[in-house]
Amino acid sequence: MKIHIIDKRRQLPRHHNKKYRRRSREAITQIVIHHSGTKEGSPESFARYHVNHHAGRA
Repeated sequence: MKIHIIDKRRQLPRHHNKKYRRRSREAITQIVIHHSGTKEGSPESFARYHVNHHAGRA
């Protein structure tokens, strides 16, 4: 089975001032693959929801 991965990080909605800090490759020890568990929605709609509805949370 071949897995096709598409990097959409630069295409997804982002918060206007909240940013992730840069890390070296050595500091990254794990990856997480997330899926919605649903047939509906898209990466763009999930990102938009989190940007718009969780903007005030730390």
